[in-house]
Amino acid sequence: MDLDLVHLLVEIVDSGSLSRAASRRGVTRSQISKSLAKLESQAGAQLLRRSTRHLELTGQGALLYEHGVRILRELEAAKASIDDLAGSVRGHIRVSVPWGLGDVFLGQVLLGFLARHPRVTIDVSFSNRVQDLIAAEIDVALRITSTPPMDSIARDLGPVEWRLYASPNYLASIESIPHPSDLANCALLSIPTPSRRCVLRLQRGSEEVRIELAPRLQSQHFMFLVRAAVQGMGIGAFASYMAEGEVAAGRLVRVLPDWTLDGFGGNLYAIRTANQRLPRATQALIDHLSEHIRGRDLDKL
Repeated sequence: MDLDLVHLLVEIVDSGSLSRAASRRGVTRSQISKSLAKLESQAGAQLLRRSTRHLELTGQGALLYEHGVRILRELEAAKASIDDLAGSVRGHIRVSVPWGLGDVFLGQVLLGFLARHPRVTIDVSFSNRVQDLIAAEIDVALRITSTPPMDSIARDLGPVEWRLYASPNYLASIESIPHPSDLANCALLSIPTPSRRCVLRLQRGSEEVRIELAPRLQSQHFMFLVRAAVQGMGIGAFASYMAEGEVAAGRLVRVLPDWTLDGFGGNLYAIRTANQRLPRATQALIDHLSEHIRGRDLDKL
Protein backbone atom coordinates (compact mmCIF):
# COMPACT_ATOMS: atom_id res chain seq x y z
CA MET A 1 0.00 0.00 0.00
CA ASP A 2 1.35 3.42 -1.01
CA LEU A 3 2.46 5.25 2.15
CA ASP A 4 1.98 8.67 0.54
CA LEU A 5 -1.65 7.78 -0.13
CA VAL A 6 -2.07 6.72 3.50
CA HIS A 7 -0.57 10.07 4.48
CA LEU A 8 -3.13 11.71 2.21
CA LEU A 9 -5.97 9.92 4.02
CA VAL A 10 -4.66 11.26 7.34
CA GLU A 11 -4.50 14.78 5.89
CA ILE A 12 -8.06 14.54 4.54
CA VAL A 13 -9.45 13.40 7.89
CA ASP A 14 -7.45 15.95 9.89
CA SER A 15 -8.42 18.83 7.60
CA GLY A 16 -12.08 17.79 7.48
CA SER A 17 -12.60 18.03 3.73
CA LEU A 18 -11.13 17.12 0.35
CA SER A 19 -10.94 20.80 -0.59
CA ARG A 20 -8.87 21.76 2.47
CA ALA A 21 -6.59 18.76 1.94
CA ALA A 22 -6.13 19.86 -1.68
CA SER A 23 -5.30 23.39 -0.55
CA ARG A 24 -2.69 22.07 1.89
CA ARG A 25 -1.02 20.07 -0.87
CA GLY A 26 -1.35 22.74 -3.53
CA VAL A 27 -3.33 20.51 -5.88
CA THR A 28 -6.91 20.39 -7.15
CA ARG A 29 -9.81 18.69 -5.39
CA SER A 30 -10.15 16.39 -8.40
CA GLN A 31 -6.57 15.16 -7.93
CA ILE A 32 -7.27 14.44 -4.25
CA SER A 33 -10.41 12.48 -5.19
CA LYS A 34 -8.46 10.40 -7.72
CA SER A 35 -5.70 9.66 -5.19
CA LEU A 36 -8.28 8.66 -2.58
CA ALA A 37 -9.96 6.34 -5.09
CA LYS A 38 -6.56 4.76 -5.82
CA LEU A 39 -5.99 4.15 -2.09
CA GLU A 40 -9.45 2.61 -1.72
CA SER A 41 -8.64 0.34 -4.67
CA GLN A 42 -5.39 -0.73 -2.98
CA ALA A 43 -7.20 -1.30 0.33
CA GLY A 44 -10.05 -3.18 -1.34
CA ALA A 45 -12.60 -1.22 0.66
CA GLN A 46 -14.39 2.10 0.84
CA LEU A 47 -12.56 4.28 3.37
CA LEU A 48 -14.65 7.45 3.44
CA ARG A 49 -18.35 8.19 3.04
CA ARG A 50 -18.57 11.52 1.29
CA SER A 51 -21.48 13.94 1.13
CA THR A 52 -21.74 17.59 0.17
CA ARG A 53 -21.45 18.58 3.83
CA HIS A 54 -19.09 16.24 5.60
CA LEU A 55 -16.79 13.22 5.52
CA GLU A 56 -17.20 10.10 7.63
CA LEU A 57 -14.69 7.27 8.01
CA THR A 58 -15.95 3.75 7.39
CA GLY A 59 -14.85 1.01 9.78
CA GLN A 60 -12.02 0.07 7.44
CA GLY A 61 -11.13 3.73 6.97
CA ALA A 62 -10.93 4.34 10.72
CA LEU A 63 -8.62 1.35 11.09
CA LEU A 64 -6.32 2.52 8.31
CA TYR A 65 -6.36 6.09 9.65
CA GLU A 66 -5.30 4.96 13.14
CA HIS A 67 -2.47 2.84 11.74
CA GLY A 68 -1.48 5.64 9.38
CA VAL A 69 -1.17 8.18 12.19
CA ARG A 70 0.95 5.73 14.18
CA ILE A 71 3.22 4.92 11.21
CA LEU A 72 3.74 8.59 10.35
CA ARG A 73 4.66 9.41 13.94
CA GLU A 74 7.14 6.51 13.99
CA LEU A 75 8.71 7.74 10.76
CA GLU A 76 8.96 11.23 12.22
CA ALA A 77 10.64 9.81 15.34
CA ALA A 78 13.06 7.82 13.17
CA LYS A 79 13.94 10.95 11.22
CA ALA A 80 14.52 12.80 14.50
CA SER A 81 16.85 10.01 15.65
CA ILE A 82 18.85 10.30 12.44
CA ASP A 83 19.08 14.06 12.92
CA ASP A 84 20.24 13.50 16.50
CA LEU A 85 23.08 11.31 15.27
CA ALA A 86 24.05 14.05 12.85
CA GLY A 87 24.07 16.54 15.70
CA SER A 88 21.65 18.92 13.97
CA VAL A 89 18.49 20.49 15.35
CA ARG A 90 15.70 19.99 12.86
CA GLY A 91 12.22 18.57 12.76
CA HIS A 92 8.60 19.50 13.39
CA ILE A 93 7.26 20.41 16.84
CA ARG A 94 3.58 20.64 17.81
CA VAL A 95 3.20 23.20 20.59
CA SER A 96 0.10 24.10 22.59
CA VAL A 97 0.00 27.43 24.44
CA PRO A 98 -2.73 29.07 26.55
CA TRP A 99 -4.82 31.92 25.26
CA GLY A 100 -3.20 35.12 26.46
CA LEU A 101 0.24 33.68 27.04
CA GLY A 102 0.32 32.76 23.37
CA ASP A 103 0.13 36.39 22.29
CA VAL A 104 3.20 37.28 24.34
CA PHE A 105 5.06 34.00 23.89
CA LEU A 106 4.67 33.89 20.11
CA GLY A 107 5.86 37.46 19.76
CA GLN A 108 9.18 36.95 21.46
CA VAL A 109 10.38 33.65 22.88
CA LEU A 110 9.03 31.26 20.25
CA LEU A 111 10.04 33.37 17.28
CA GLY A 112 13.48 33.71 18.83
CA PHE A 113 13.74 29.92 18.87
CA LEU A 114 12.79 29.71 15.19
CA ALA A 115 15.40 32.32 14.33
CA ARG A 116 18.03 30.29 16.18
CA HIS A 117 17.02 27.00 14.52
CA PRO A 118 16.00 27.64 10.89
CA ARG A 119 15.59 23.91 10.14
CA VAL A 120 12.83 23.52 12.73
CA THR A 121 9.14 23.96 11.89
CA ILE A 122 6.47 24.56 14.52
CA ASP A 123 2.69 24.10 14.60
CA VAL A 124 1.08 26.18 17.36
CA SER A 125 -2.40 25.59 18.76
CA PHE A 126 -4.19 27.51 21.51
CA SER A 127 -5.91 25.90 24.49
CA ASN A 128 -6.26 26.44 28.23
CA ARG A 129 -6.97 22.75 28.92
CA VAL A 130 -4.39 20.26 30.15
CA GLN A 131 -5.43 17.63 27.62
CA ASP A 132 -4.19 14.18 26.69
CA LEU A 133 -1.06 15.18 24.78
CA ILE A 134 -0.84 11.92 22.83
CA ALA A 135 -4.47 12.03 21.73
CA ALA A 136 -4.11 15.71 20.81
CA GLU A 137 -0.79 15.00 19.03
CA ILE A 138 1.00 17.67 21.07
CA ASP A 139 4.75 17.50 21.69
CA VAL A 140 5.01 20.34 24.23
CA ALA A 141 2.19 22.09 26.09
CA LEU A 142 2.75 25.30 28.02
CA ARG A 143 0.32 25.49 30.91
CA ILE A 144 -0.20 27.61 34.00
CA THR A 145 -1.17 25.19 36.76
CA SER A 146 -0.41 24.24 40.34
CA THR A 147 -0.61 20.50 39.60
CA PRO A 148 0.90 19.21 36.31
CA PRO A 149 -0.53 15.84 35.16
CA MET A 150 1.02 12.90 37.02
CA ASP A 151 1.56 10.93 33.79
CA SER A 152 3.66 13.69 32.20
CA ILE A 153 7.11 15.24 32.54
CA ALA A 154 6.88 18.94 33.43
CA ARG A 155 9.66 21.55 33.40
CA ASP A 156 8.91 24.39 35.85
CA LEU A 157 9.46 27.70 34.05
CA GLY A 158 8.54 29.98 36.95
CA PRO A 159 5.68 31.49 38.97
CA VAL A 160 2.87 33.56 37.49
CA GLU A 161 1.39 36.44 39.51
CA TRP A 162 -2.33 37.21 39.24
CA ARG A 163 -3.69 40.68 39.94
CA LEU A 164 -6.79 42.84 39.57
CA TYR A 165 -6.90 45.55 36.89
CA ALA A 166 -9.34 48.16 35.63
CA SER A 167 -9.35 51.21 33.39
CA PRO A 168 -9.00 54.66 34.99
CA ASN A 169 -12.39 55.61 33.49
CA TYR A 170 -14.12 52.65 35.10
CA LEU A 171 -12.60 53.35 38.50
CA ALA A 172 -13.63 57.01 38.22
CA SER A 173 -17.24 55.91 37.64
CA ILE A 174 -17.57 53.85 40.86
CA GLU A 175 -16.97 54.26 44.57
CA SER A 176 -13.36 53.88 45.72
CA ILE A 177 -12.09 50.37 46.53
CA PRO A 178 -9.84 50.57 49.59
CA HIS A 179 -10.70 47.00 50.71
CA PRO A 180 -11.61 43.72 48.91
CA SER A 181 -15.10 43.82 50.43
CA ASP A 182 -15.73 46.90 48.28
CA LEU A 183 -15.56 44.69 45.18
CA ALA A 184 -19.06 43.36 45.92
CA ASN A 185 -20.80 45.92 43.73
CA CYS A 186 -18.21 45.92 40.92
CA ALA A 187 -18.47 44.33 37.49
CA LEU A 188 -16.04 41.40 37.27
CA LEU A 189 -14.41 40.06 34.10
CA SER A 190 -13.24 36.46 34.48
CA ILE A 191 -12.88 32.97 33.03
CA PRO A 192 -16.05 30.83 32.91
CA THR A 193 -17.03 28.78 35.97
CA PRO A 194 -19.67 25.99 36.15
CA SER A 195 -21.76 27.92 38.68
CA ARG A 196 -21.33 31.27 36.92
CA ARG A 197 -19.94 32.53 40.23
CA CYS A 198 -16.31 33.50 40.76
CA VAL A 199 -14.56 33.30 44.13
CA LEU A 200 -11.70 35.75 44.70
CA ARG A 201 -9.25 35.08 47.53
CA LEU A 202 -7.07 38.08 48.38
CA GLN A 203 -4.28 38.28 50.93
CA ARG A 204 -2.38 41.09 52.60
CA GLY A 205 0.07 39.86 55.20
CA SER A 206 -1.91 37.69 57.63
CA GLU A 207 -5.26 39.08 56.48
CA GLU A 208 -7.27 37.02 53.98
CA VAL A 209 -10.58 37.96 52.38
CA ARG A 210 -12.82 35.69 50.32
CA ILE A 211 -15.46 37.27 48.12
CA GLU A 212 -17.90 35.62 45.70
CA LEU A 213 -19.07 37.54 42.63
CA ALA A 214 -21.23 36.94 39.57
CA PRO A 215 -19.05 38.02 36.63
CA ARG A 216 -20.46 40.50 34.14
CA LEU A 217 -18.38 38.99 31.34
CA GLN A 218 -16.77 35.55 31.10
CA SER A 219 -14.43 34.15 28.44
CA GLN A 220 -11.68 31.58 28.01
CA HIS A 221 -9.79 34.15 25.91
CA PHE A 222 -7.98 36.34 28.42
CA MET A 223 -6.85 38.94 25.90
CA PHE A 224 -10.50 39.54 25.02
CA LEU A 225 -11.13 40.20 28.72
CA VAL A 226 -8.12 42.54 28.85
CA ARG A 227 -9.58 44.52 25.95
CA ALA A 228 -12.94 44.63 27.74
CA ALA A 229 -11.22 46.00 30.85
CA VAL A 230 -9.47 48.67 28.76
CA GLN A 231 -12.88 49.71 27.41
CA GLY A 232 -14.23 50.16 30.94
CA MET A 233 -16.39 47.05 31.19
CA GLY A 234 -15.23 46.20 34.72
CA ILE A 235 -12.42 44.82 36.86
CA GLY A 236 -10.43 41.90 35.45
CA ALA A 237 -8.49 39.17 37.22
CA PHE A 238 -5.48 38.61 34.95
CA ALA A 239 -2.03 37.09 35.02
CA SER A 240 0.24 40.11 35.26
CA TYR A 241 2.03 39.50 31.95
CA MET A 242 -1.30 39.89 30.13
CA ALA A 243 -1.96 43.40 31.42
CA GLU A 244 1.39 45.07 32.09
CA GLY A 245 1.62 46.46 28.56
CA GLU A 246 -1.72 48.21 29.06
CA VAL A 247 -0.56 49.42 32.48
CA ALA A 248 2.59 50.89 30.95
CA ALA A 249 0.43 52.70 28.37
CA GLY A 250 -1.86 54.08 31.08
CA ARG A 251 -4.92 52.20 29.83
CA LEU A 252 -5.15 49.95 32.90
CA VAL A 253 -4.19 50.38 36.55
CA ARG A 254 -3.79 47.95 39.44
CA VAL A 255 -6.78 47.54 41.74
CA LEU A 256 -5.97 46.85 45.41
CA PRO A 257 -2.22 46.87 44.67
CA ASP A 258 -1.32 45.96 48.27
CA TRP A 259 -3.25 42.70 48.01
CA THR A 260 -2.24 39.48 46.25
CA LEU A 261 -4.75 37.36 44.34
CA ASP A 262 -4.58 33.65 45.17
CA GLY A 263 -6.01 30.51 43.60
CA PHE A 264 -6.00 31.46 39.91
CA GLY A 265 -3.07 29.47 38.63
CA GLY A 266 0.39 28.61 39.87
CA ASN A 267 3.54 28.20 37.83
CA LEU A 268 4.16 28.06 34.11
CA TYR A 269 5.19 24.55 33.00
CA ALA A 270 6.45 23.03 29.77
CA ILE A 271 4.67 19.67 29.75
CA ARG A 272 5.41 16.63 27.59
CA THR A 273 4.46 12.97 27.60
CA ALA A 274 6.52 10.70 29.82
CA ASN A 275 6.50 7.57 27.67
CA GLN A 276 7.89 8.87 24.39
CA ARG A 277 11.42 9.40 23.18
CA LEU A 278 12.30 13.09 23.22
CA PRO A 279 13.48 14.35 19.80
CA ARG A 280 16.43 16.70 19.75
CA ALA A 281 14.32 19.61 18.42
CA THR A 282 11.76 19.24 21.21
CA GLN A 283 14.50 19.12 23.84
CA ALA A 284 16.07 22.22 22.28
CA LEU A 285 12.74 24.06 22.50
CA ILE A 286 12.22 23.15 26.16
CA ASP A 287 15.78 24.26 26.95
CA HIS A 288 15.17 27.52 25.07
CA LEU A 289 12.02 28.16 27.09
CA SER A 290 13.84 27.51 30.33
CA GLU A 291 16.72 29.76 29.28
CA HIS A 292 14.50 32.70 28.35
CA ILE A 293 11.72 32.40 30.93
CA ARG A 294 12.85 30.63 34.09
CA GLY A 295 14.05 33.00 36.79
CA ARG A 296 12.63 36.05 35.01
CA ASP A 297 9.60 38.11 35.91
CA LEU A 298 6.89 36.92 33.53
CA ASP A 299 5.65 40.53 33.43
CA LYS A 300 8.70 41.31 31.31
CA LEU A 301 8.36 38.55 28.70
